[in-house]
Amino acid sequence: MMALSADITLVGAGLKLERQLTGEAEAALGESRYVFYSKFNGDIPAYLAKHNAGATAVDIQVERGLFQIGAYRPTVYDEMAAAVVAEAHKGGGVVVLEPGSAVTVDMFSALVLKRARDVGLSVDIIAGVSCIETVLTSLGYDAGHGLQVLQAQKMMLYGHRLNPALAGLIIQPGYYDTLYWVAMARSRPGRFDLLAGHLADSYSTFAPAALVRSALDSSAGDDIFWLELGDLPRAYQAITPYHTLFIPPTKTKEVTVEFEQRITTWAAAFSQVQHAADGEIAQADATLCSATRDRVSADLRAKSVHLADRWRNRSLP
Repeated sequence: MMALSADITLVGAGLKLERQLTGEAEAALGESRYVFYSKFNGDIPAYLAKHNAGATAVDIQVERGLFQIGAYRPTVYDEMAAAVVAEAHKGGGVVVLEPGSAVTVDMFSALVLKRARDVGLSVDIIAGVSCIETVLTSLGYDAGHGLQVLQAQKMMLYGHRLNPALAGLIIQPGYYDTLYWVAMARSRPGRFDLLAGHLADSYSTFAPAALVRSALDSSAGDDIFWLELGDLPRAYQAITPYHTLFIPPTKTKEVTVEFEQRITTWAAAFSQVQHAADGEIAQADATLCSATRDRVSADLRAKSVHLADRWRNRSLP
């Protein structure tokens, strides 16, 4: 068992209820004092009854009574974050279970981090399986080929354009215009015209795309529906907040010949690495696994500290 090292631990609990909890997540629950969860995490009280009967489990959505149709979601999440921080002030040991990942399209986690930072409480984050991994797994696509990930509402709000030579992953297209408000409303015809037109400007009206809804039940497969971007508005009755939209690349980018020559011959590929006294390539050893700061110059270490502080204070661009 691990002892919780922070006052608050945000846990990415996966998308398949309690069946997708990682070993780290289970260890955190085993050491918790107080657990906030929601219906999307499964039967957490039953889980704790088996593994940590002394912990208190609270469905934060039900207990706070904030999720009413028409409620302003940023305010709801901020009040929930305040409740988490208030409980952590009583003695730490607080675990917050988030559906999927705790840092993928999660306004609530960001608010907990801010509130905790403002009052000097520590926060750890445990990684979880998000819709990004499940969609890529379902479609067999390697993100190393290039992937642009955007939340639909932010994409439209800031007018982000996508590179058609890279795949696009648009999270929560079903919330692209309603994310700020608590509701699972049915769409009218024409609702997705704006979204489809924006994406078609980057790819094309005829670009193939897949609407993917990850299965919450491990015995069921993910729901995948292929269509052309121009037909996205016609699927208005089917699109939900649980869908993710995947768009494969529609353009092939030519390789950079100069770099291709560098990586395809042994001599060129290893021309910029160290060689031993006998002329052979010097092999990396275990010391390369030491902290990066121990292997760079003092001025780089100083710059790193400055940039890290700026990131913690969210003052980087």
